[in-house]
Amino acid sequence: MDRRISIKKHFTQKQFINKSDKDRNHKRYGMYAYIINSNDNFSWNLYSTGNNFFELLASFSGVENLNQDKYDILDKIILSVNKYIKWSNFHSQSFHYLSNTDDPFELDFEKWSKLMVRDLYNYDIISPFRYYKFTWDQGVGVSPFYFRGQTDVKALKSFSFNHKRTTSHNKNKINYDNFIEDFYKFSTRFLGLNADPDGINGNNMYHYNIDRFLRESGFFEATTPKKAFEENSYYKRRELIV
Repeated sequence: MDRRISIKKHFTQKQFINKSDKDRNHKRYGMYAYIINSNDNFSWNLYSTGNNFFELLASFSGVENLNQDKYDILDKIILSVNKYIKWSNFHSQSFHYLSNTDDPFELDFEKWSKLMVRDLYNYDIISPFRYYKFTWDQGVGVSPFYFRGQTDVKALKSFSFNHKRTTSHNKNKINYDNFIEDFYKFSTRFLGLNADPDGINGNNMYHYNIDRFLRESGFFEATTPKKAFEENSYYKRRELIV
């Protein structure tokens, strides 16, 4: 399998460009940030969006005024990256590019930003996806597995796909909607999950029940790309082409 992919394609928010969608800021690119040095069992702590990669990194750094001097924004980005990884451990092509720019007024900020995003991605600090682990085996024959998605809805579709993929005795085609709905109703009606028992999307334009299902059902554990890449053979880090 070819692991190479355009960095633009990998971080594009795809279906979220439609302004009728309520689940995301309506900008072209999006990414989650992860604390890689933490021992806590948690996943993303920040979601950033931008219409270009410099704006994406500015959002990642908490910059609200995009009209200020670009070098001031660049400094804030660098300071933000330092919160996620020590410079002594960070071998960065983006800083190599920055240090080799002879004339600072000729710096291509967008090219630098793409290189920085690729660097952060290679260190598992950022990803276009939320990552989860299905942990509830209880001797029922389904081993723990990882799944992912840009949103809660996409994550559940990934869960359905990976559940079928790892369940050797189930070779029949599974209807995604029916599978997730049955799984959700089992969690609410039999296990006592405190969410709408009438359906995962019932009276729920912001997917509240889906979020609660992923957080509180006891089947799923929020995790990081680093763990997913290290502990399974299905998800692998892609080679991003700038």
